[in-house]
Amino acid sequence: MLSTGTWEIALLRTQNVQPLQLPHEEGLIVEADAKPGWWNPQVLMIASGVIEWVRRNFFGAEADREDIHHLMIEEGSTAGPGAGGVMVLPCFVEGTGPAKKYGAPGCISGLTLSTTRGQVYRAVIEGLSYQLRQALDILCEATGFEPTGIRVVGGGGKNNFWNQTRADVTGLPAAVANTKEATVLGAAAFAFKGAGIFPSPEEFIAGVDLGEEVFEPSQNADFYEEGYQDYLRALRAWGQ
Repeated sequence: MLSTGTWEIALLRTQNVQPLQLPHEEGLIVEADAKPGWWNPQVLMIASGVIEWVRRNFFGAEADREDIHHLMIEEGSTAGPGAGGVMVLPCFVEGTGPAKKYGAPGCISGLTLSTTRGQVYRAVIEGLSYQLRQALDILCEATGFEPTGIRVVGGGGKNNFWNQTRADVTGLPAAVANTKEATVLGAAAFAFKGAGIFPSPEEFIAGVDLGEEVFEPSQNADFYEEGYQDYLRALRAWGQ
C-alpha cells in the first residue's frame, strides 16, 4: 500500500514480522495495526512536497495557475525518460525515508545550460519513484514479503504521469483507487463499527465500490531498471 501526498508512506499489513528485529537504520518504522496481532512495517518519505518546491521555484509567475500541474506534467512528459541526464536525490528532510542512514540533504545533478524546467520536474518524478522502489526493497528484505503490485491512495495518486513512472520504476502494476481520500473512508469504517452500525470495518468496506485504474509497467521499465542502479550509486556517493 502506498499512501501518497505531501509525504508518502509505503507499508504492509502483516502478521509475519518481529518489530524489534527490523533494520530501523534503513528508515523502517513499525506501527501496531488496528487489528490485534497485525503490524504495519512502513517507510515514511517526502513526496509531492518536492513537486511543490519545483512548482514554486521553477514555474515562477505561472505557479498559481489552476492548471499548473497539467503544464508541469506536459513539459515533464516531453523531457523523455532520464530527464536529459538530470537526476534528483529527493532526501530533502534529513532523518527520514530510505536515505535516512546517509544523513544527506536533497541533490540535483546533471544540470547544463540547456536543461529545461520540464527536465527538472521529470527528474523529481523519477527520483521520487526510485525512492519508492528503495523503500519497497527495504520492506521486502526485512519481512520476506514479495509484492505483486502497489495499491495507491491519497492526493498523489491523482497524477497519472507519476503513477505510470511508479509502475515503470518498480516493475509492478500500480492500482490507483478512485476513492482518493482513503483515510477518511477508513476512519468511517471504524466509526461505524464503534457505533454498532456494522459488526466490523471489513463488512463496511466490502460494500463500498472503491474502483481502480491500473497502470502496468511500460516499455520504459528496462530503462528505469538501469536508472535505479545509477540512482543507488549516486545516493551512496552523495552520502559519503
